[in-house]
Amino acid sequence: MDIIQLGELFACTTGLAVFREVKGAVGDHAHWAHQIAIDLDGHEVACFCEGRWIRGQGVFVPRHHTHSVGAGRQLNLFFDPSIDWLDEVFGGSLDCDCAQVLDRDTLQGILSCFYSGTSLLEGMSIFTKAFEMRSSADIDAESAAKWQLLISKAIQATADTPTEELPATYSTLGRLLASEVHP
Repeated sequence: MDIIQLGELFACTTGLAVFREVKGAVGDHAHWAHQIAIDLDGHEVACFCEGRWIRGQGVFVPRHHTHSVGAGRQLNLFFDPSIDWLDEVFGGSLDCDCAQVLDRDTLQGILSCFYSGTSLLEGMSIFTKAFEMRSSADIDAESAAKWQLLISKAIQATADTPTEELPATYSTLGRLLASEVHP
C-alpha cells in the first residue's frame, strides 16, 4: 500500500486520509467519507450532528451527515465508506445513522498510532496493519476516483509546495473530502 505524506500534518492512501493539527472546517459541513475527530489535548470535541450535540474527546461522524466540529488541536481521520473493517476499530457493530463518541479503548488505540512524535507515514502504516486495511479493490469506482484525485493532488503538492504554503494546500485537500466535491 502506497502512503503519500505531505509535510508533517497530512498523509493519505486509497481509502484513508489523516490530518494532524490542521484547522479544518468548523461550520456546518459534510464529507463523502466517514470521519473520526479526536482532540489531541484531551479536551472535548463538540460535534453537532442531526440536531443534537455529540461530545467526547473523540467522535465518529458518518459520511454525508452534516456536522460542525469545534476548533482545536485535532487528529482527523477520513475513511472510505466501503471499508469493511471500520467495525473492528470500534470493537463491534458500528451504527452509521449519526455521530457517536469513541469509547476509551478505541480512542487510545487510534491515538497510539498517531501521537505527535510519530511521522504520519509511520502512524498510518501501524494503523492500517493493526486493522488489516483491505485493498482498494473493495472500493467502488466513484470512491476510487475521489481517492485518486486526493492522492494525485497530494503527490503534486509534495513536489510543488514550499513549506510556508502548506496550510493552504492542506485546506485544499480537506475540501476534496467535502460531500459536494466530485472529481
